[in-house]
Amino acid sequence: VPMETGASLNASASAFVPGGNLAETRMAAIASNTSPSVLYLTLNELGRVLLSLHSKTRPSPACEVPQYITKGRPNLLVVPEGDVFGTVLDLYRHDPSSALPKSSEVLVCTPETTAEEVILLWRRAVFSKQLHCLVNADQLDYSVSSEVIQELRQLLEVIRTHYSGCSEFALAIVCCRENEEHTWIMSALEDYRTAATPCVPPELRAYLLEKFRRQGADVVSLPDGKTWHPAARVDAEESSVRLVTSTRAGVGKSLFIKRMSDRLAGLEVNAKSLQQIGGNPSQLSHSVPIQGNTVNVS
Repeated sequence: VPMETGASLNASASAFVPGGNLAETRMAAIASNTSPSVLYLTLNELGRVLLSLHSKTRPSPACEVPQYITKGRPNLLVVPEGDVFGTVLDLYRHDPSSALPKSSEVLVCTPETTAEEVILLWRRAVFSKQLHCLVNADQLDYSVSSEVIQELRQLLEVIRTHYSGCSEFALAIVCCRENEEHTWIMSALEDYRTAATPCVPPELRAYLLEKFRRQGADVVSLPDGKTWHPAARVDAEESSVRLVTSTRAGVGKSLFIKRMSDRLAGLEVNAKSLQQIGGNPSQLSHSVPIQGNTVNVS
């Protein structure tokens, strides 16, 4: 691993390996540039550096999960197709102190999902105390399913061997019940099947509203010096996200969104900032059209 030379390395030498003479000797040699060979760390030295940095990090608290989730092992949840994403939200709803799940914690599978993507999720999950979810795993083809299940078994063996079978990781694999007879991965995980509690839409809506509701100051200052009222200011429930739906076209969805944008632009602070930048009200909101199961992000 190449190292940059310079006197500044002397000041940080002690941070690499606490109390280690190796780091001090190595940094002194690099700073003096006595030999080209000392400009590189061996893999053993690099490991000690990373171990030292890891020891300085603050461990994350264990997440709260529903009672039907068993920590330290995978949990296969087979639910109706319409409940898949509601089940995922319900898993995270039980930890009120946490934010909405991040993209690093949830992987939604499609037929194009690669084994590498799933394996990376496995590795993040088993060495973490946070809840991780593999969603729509039944969409994976056989070759990908076979590879990721083999990797999962190896990781579980590492946990049993080196951690005495004790681990606080939480891993949920959510599959669609309608595809149970046509996918191999659910059969491979049958020993880990657990029954999920049916999701309750009003509770999920309350959970999302709590997370989307405006928090903090009424006026936000941006790095460019401009100040703005957040969009949640004009929402009836002060939510920063609003889903506008209808069962048929031509009933006023676009008009509703335009009026909200106009109200947002009409607030005194926003109107002043828009005037300064020569903008228009449409810049203060972003609409994402959804048609059926397709989202237009262009």
